Amino acid sequence: MGRNKTDNWQHILDSIQKRVTGWKSRVLSKAGRLTLIATIGQAIPAYGMSTNKLPQKVCKAIDGHLRKFWWGTTEAGNPRIHLRAWDCICKPKSAGGLGLRRTNDYNRAFLAKWGWLLISGSTALWAQVLRSKYVKIGTFMDSTAKASDSPLWKAMVGVKDLIMKGACNLVGRFHLSNSTAFTCKKLWHSRLHPRHKLLWWAGNSIPFILQMSSHSTSMVHVPMTWRMRNEIKFQSKTFNLLWLHKLISAQYRESQESNENKTPRIHQEQWLPPPEGWMKINSDACMRENGSVGATLARNSTGSIVRAHATFLDFEDPLVAESAALLSSIRLALDNGFENVIFEVDCEVLARAINNSMDDLSWDARSVLMDCKQLLQQLTLWEVDWVPREVNCDAHNVAIWCKNSNVSGLLQISFLPPPLCNLGWAAHV
Repeated sequence: MGRNKTDNWQHILDSIQKRVTGWKSRVLSKAGRLTLIATIGQAIPAYGMSTNKLPQKVCKAIDGHLRKFWWGTTEAGNPRIHLRAWDCICKPKSAGGLGLRRTNDYNRAFLAKWGWLLISGSTALWAQVLRSKYVKIGTFMDSTAKASDSPLWKAMVGVKDLIMKGACNLVGRFHLSNSTAFTCKKLWHSRLHPRHKLLWWAGNSIPFILQMSSHSTSMVHVPMTWRMRNEIKFQSKTFNLLWLHKLISAQYRESQESNENKTPRIHQEQWLPPPEGWMKINSDACMRENGSVGATLARNSTGSIVRAHATFLDFEDPLVAESAALLSSIRLALDNGFENVIFEVDCEVLARAINNSMDDLSWDARSVLMDCKQLLQQLTLWEVDWVPREVNCDAHNVAIWCKNSNVSGLLQISFLPPPLCNLGWAAHV
């Protein structure tokens, strides 16, 4: 491309002008002109400006040709009065415009698309070339362009401000992180007094706390000092150091006693049979190549196995596979006429979603769980409980055995290998 960039695009201007001149605007309705501009007039420069930055002079010239055609001419050949600004006409229809595009905006949108694909992790050849040549350190959003860089790269860097308007940093699935850094769970599950937890939570919002953060402070004397400050300021009380000392000491003793009396929660460590008149069904899934296997074990109040079932699933997402295994266990209960059933799973997210809300789940997991909830309503009484993996190991081991043996459907207990019988769940058979 030559130094005179306007001349480089003269063929585009000539093509648009030739088309516009050939259209008889005086015999076309406004709707006809709008269709021609949207489908042909604005499509002519699309290929060229998809990878190049058009000069402002060229963009204004293209808009000028299309604008004159839109308003038309009088019988004498003079241009008609433009009753509305071209910028208003080029607004979206929802904003009161006609849905046309200003050439400069159209050009910037094309270039921003390439930048968006680059920061979205595209593995196309062009993206790999640009990254290796221009983004050796940092990201595309941190990069700059030199005069010697390619026209495409300079054009992409020039629309970073447009990309920033619609871009954000996507936070990953935090529950999958193995980091041992401080998390909000460590705060809310700690043994601190709830009042102190809220103080920590509000720490970034209270100037007083920020000022004291550089000193040796504790979660006991900070709230008491803050309380004294508020009483002096708003209740006109006088400062009493002795009273403050006694109050802090009392709070400290209360905190110490609370921590000493706190006993850790005891988890269930072995499988327990259901109450009389109930059935307990454990389900689990294990992953296999191109899918998964779901296993179901139904036992009565004496601990005896009533049914064992396995299903080959097409799901590769563990949560969706666990949900499908639960769905299979619900269908097993309905097919066998069970009325009061306790379902046990070792996926805490699954149990919480069934009993509370499914809003945070993916669409495919939510779809399976909606079927689960619908079928559960056909039972007289039901529960879906979470248990640790060691409690649900029976169903898990059956799923693994079925995967290795390529067995599915209703299982004969006598055909299962001895190691599974030694786990304890088959001792009653």
